[in-house]
Amino acid sequence: GNAAATLGFDGTGNASSGVVNTSSGASSNETQAIRTLLDGDLRINGVSIEASRSSDDTSSNELADTSSKAASGISIAAAVNRNSDTTGVSAQVNATVVDGGASTIARSADGDAGDVIINGTSVGTLTLGSDKETNRSNAIAAINQVAGKTGVTATDNGGGISLTAADGRNVSVAIDTKGTGFTGQMIGLDASAKGVAEADFTGQGTSYAAVAATTSSTIRLESSKEFTVGSGTNGAVGTDGFGGLSGLGIKAGTYGGAESGQFLSEVDISTVEGALDALSALDNALQSVTSERANLGAIQNRLQSTIDNLSITSENLQSANSRILDADFAAETAELSRTQVLQQAGISILAQANAAPQQVLALLQ
Repeated sequence: GNAAATLGFDGTGNASSGVVNTSSGASSNETQAIRTLLDGDLRINGVSIEASRSSDDTSSNELADTSSKAASGISIAAAVNRNSDTTGVSAQVNATVVDGGASTIARSADGDAGDVIINGTSVGTLTLGSDKETNRSNAIAAINQVAGKTGVTATDNGGGISLTAADGRNVSVAIDTKGTGFTGQMIGLDASAKGVAEADFTGQGTSYAAVAATTSSTIRLESSKEFTVGSGTNGAVGTDGFGGLSGLGIKAGTYGGAESGQFLSEVDISTVEGALDALSALDNALQSVTSERANLGAIQNRLQSTIDNLSITSENLQSANSRILDADFAAETAELSRTQVLQQAGISILAQANAAPQQVLALLQ
């Protein structure tokens, strides 16, 4: 059930949804420290949430310098769930999604080749053609060919490539242009988009580990009732100016009781972002219905239990009353038998008394 709201490491909120979406650390190739959940960063319903642990994430890899298992949605959800019994709030991991932007093609780059490395695995050399749709289709096929190793699948979003890790693992992407006119934008993975980076590895003397940009998944916080999210002892910002609650992108507040957020009447599916928001809004509506059904079911169960208890009590009372009546009937029967015996004895004595004068008269005669 969900009476809570939606909150994100991106600071967004959807208090009518019953869930909280939170992101989990560095999500692009921006120069910044990898942000993990630390002791003292987060409090839920007044309970301090302990630091995330890399050991909780067995799916993500840390081959890229920007990737940390402790910063993944998997690890942060696990940290929240360790306190679920106390807070009444549980966490679910969302899929990790990277939107590669729109693809284009430069005629001069026709025949140039490059490589895409995802989570440390090369998809193989990609050679550009003169048609951007074909280039994008070939890239998607190559990425999906190694999905078993990367945990990431590619889909065509209508203009570019969307990368998805369904289990919420980190997604690290680097493109090696190999010193040619090949760029990620030409296959639908634009390096200007968050979560995508590119370089000429050999020409620039760099590597996948140094280039790759990493996207971490978000998590859903769910509760059967209103809950409060706030900063811990590290404060809202943190002593380093980066950490604390805001360093995680979380917006403090009480969720589940407000009426803000996206309503179904406001859904716009003309863009990828709008479509994702629409799916979220529909999911939130379903969560709300599910929550109410769960509440009604719990009430019905309690009423049925009360009815059953009253029925048992009534049956016990009827049984006791029957036993009482049976005992009274036996006592009355015994009393009747005693009275009859006394009556018969009295009659016998009276008969003998009446016979005595007759015996005296008989002697006188």
